[in-house]
Amino acid sequence: MFGVLLIGPLSDKYGRKFAFLIALTIWFIISMIQYFVDNPYAWITTRFIAGGASMACNTAAAIYW
Repeated sequence: MFGVLLIGPLSDKYGRKFAFLIALTIWFIISMIQYFVDNPYAWITTRFIAGGASMACNTAAAIYW
């Protein structure tokens, strides 16, 4: 839900392609960090951020495909 709310204004200001690439980059980096996290609370936090970035990617990509 947070990713969808943030991707709209970012897309309006900079364009959907740029917003999609930013969300995809955040998703990729957080997913890599998530693999190495040992603390369960940190894992939940990274999973939450990755989920928001994933929804943002899906929202921005719906325009292209």
